[in-house]
Amino acid sequence: MILAFGVMIAFFYLAGLPGGFWHTSPSAQDQNAIEASLQSTISDVRSGRYHAAYAQGQAIATSSDSSDDQKALAELSIAGIPFRTTNDPQYLLAHIPIFKSVIADQNVSMSVRALAIDQLASSFCGSGRTWAVFQAIYTGTPYSSFLVPNDPDTSSRNMFTWSYQLYPTTGAAIFLARSYASLAYNATSSVDRADDISKSQTYLTSAESLVTEDEANTAIAYTQTQEYAEYLYWQAYTTAILAHFDKGSSYEKQYQQMYQNFITAYKGDGGLEYNYVAYAELLYGYFLTWNENDTTDAIIQFNAIEPEVKTDPYYNTDQFVRFVHNERTLRAQGILQGPFTAGVLKAEAISPNFAAFAASIP
Repeated sequence: MILAFGVMIAFFYLAGLPGGFWHTSPSAQDQNAIEASLQSTISDVRSGRYHAAYAQGQAIATSSDSSDDQKALAELSIAGIPFRTTNDPQYLLAHIPIFKSVIADQNVSMSVRALAIDQLASSFCGSGRTWAVFQAIYTGTPYSSFLVPNDPDTSSRNMFTWSYQLYPTTGAAIFLARSYASLAYNATSSVDRADDISKSQTYLTSAESLVTEDEANTAIAYTQTQEYAEYLYWQAYTTAILAHFDKGSSYEKQYQQMYQNFITAYKGDGGLEYNYVAYAELLYGYFLTWNENDTTDAIIQFNAIEPEVKTDPYYNTDQFVRFVHNERTLRAQGILQGPFTAGVLKAEAISPNFAAFAASIP
């Protein structure tokens, strides 16, 4: 969902695959230097040091010593930085053709191309649900074949399914688990809901298996990556919806602990804080009301959002700020976004602090 800068850091585990990053054979010193530079770029993006990350990423992408995979990974890492740091509309869609170029590059490994597909499919969410981004994603071949007009969730599910079939990643698996959980949330018949829940559980199990493999890979500290944060974010979301439809199951306590752990872990954590925490507080507050009828603890979550967001040094391009604006616009057009729309409406209804904050966003 929230790869606002075109970053999916889990690609470091690819270094442990046969052949690693390298398609050519630069010196060991060159290999180590470029790998260290790439890791530094990713760390800088995660921490919000965007200017340093952009300069370093460009150097990797243009170096003759970099492999095709490394050039692609550097480009993916920094693609969203120009808009994030300038709020210049000319950069709003700049990352889309970069992702598509990597996906189409036959010299880039399938594992990296699958990660690029995942990032492209996540771009609508990562833009704060900006409609122009949605339209740009599904332009051209083969992307138009995945489009369901006015339906971002189904469109992205189609693209993530393509990615998962090409090369299963934790990111694709957890998004599909989340997507089918969202379908269950919106289902109008018990038969459809049961089918959606079953598929969500299947992909959740797959994601849990894939993430275990990632954690076991000693090539990187996987739990420090952005993909791991995104996995935990969607795991909590999926589990909260499953809890609603499976009363008395372990899901009920798990989702609350997942959200509490997530918010504690990422509050104050540089770029990841502004990608995820406000959304997590909104969703956790909503799920507390939907699952537990607990408005007291929900209001605590809703009230925490404004102070969280206003610490963002790039407030004008903050993902959550753009989301509040775009959600309101789309809702007026009859385009609802499941628990995200429900969360905004519930927060506005029971938290005067959140209502005032949302009203202050033009």
